[in-house]
Amino acid sequence: MKRQLLSLLLLAAFFLSACGVLSVTPTVQSTQMDFPKIDRHPEPADYDRGAMTSLPTYDPSSNEPGGQMDLRSYDLSDLDLSQSLEDLLYATFDDRTVWPPDDRMPQGFDWERILELGKEPGLGVREPLRDPGDPNSYEPGTWWAESFYAGDRFSDRLLVPMQAWTTASPLGEDEYVFYRRGGPSWSIPYLSGVYALAAQVDPSITPEHFWSLAMETGYTIELDHEGEAVPFGPIIDPVALMDAL
Repeated sequence: MKRQLLSLLLLAAFFLSACGVLSVTPTVQSTQMDFPKIDRHPEPADYDRGAMTSLPTYDPSSNEPGGQMDLRSYDLSDLDLSQSLEDLLYATFDDRTVWPPDDRMPQGFDWERILELGKEPGLGVREPLRDPGDPNSYEPGTWWAESFYAGDRFSDRLLVPMQAWTTASPLGEDEYVFYRRGGPSWSIPYLSGVYALAAQVDPSITPEHFWSLAMETGYTIELDHEGEAVPFGPIIDPVALMDAL
């Protein structure tokens, strides 16, 4: 039996050697696939809010602290805002906000400069006109400042930018909006970017090592609150963090 099987294998080998191996090319039929359209190109928004008859007053204890000073696309040209500096420093506005003439604006309020400075994020600045790149401009976020100064303080949390930002406006391609109030979710893209930079410097970095270094290299400042020196930090320092890697 073994001899017969061996003979058949030798015969098969001879046949393949003599005739070559048949190459079979499968036939592929092209099929048209229709994918659902998932991209959107909406038309620019148009708030068209018209004229504002009176400026709201900022109240930090309000249930809607972010919306009470929303001046986006309002016409304020008939108002006298010369005594409204403290309220305007908490305002959200955009390129289409129409302001009164200079003689009816508060001294030292420069909305164009605020819009420009807001393109570089800060933790939240004492005044929007302060340089967001200067650590001494930082203060607690508007939505947690009251509890912080009341005694809910900490030193085990990393502080990152989360408010007072200028972003692209939904009103047009070349228009901007300044949001005075932010939120915790604003910190996520910032942290992601810093982590990506850290991974470029040290591809083996782990989240635990990143967080430890960020806490260690962060800086702490002192805030003057009603005559009390209040430690505030650690504030993330991306340059020092990269140098430590």
